Amino acid sequence: MNFKKFLVGFSTFVIVTVFLYAIGHLFKVEWLMFHHIYEENANGFSVETGSLVPFIIGIFLSFIAEKIYVYKNQAQFR
Repeated sequence: MNFKKFLVGFSTFVIVTVFLYAIGHLFKVEWLMFHHIYEENANGFSVETGSLVPFIIGIFLSFIAEKIYVYKNQAQFR
């Protein structure tokens, strides 16, 4: 059961994160896109980073999916 619980949580995380990044790139939603660039030309400073919002949402929804899976699985054994 622990492996199935892990599989439900991890697959939910991966699917939600990929889906949100795809939505971000498809509709040009910057806070859902992975690639952001900050450049300061005066000093020649450049930072490239990606949005972590899809990761945070994915972790939150995987936690909820795991809890739902455990609850429904315990209900079957009663």
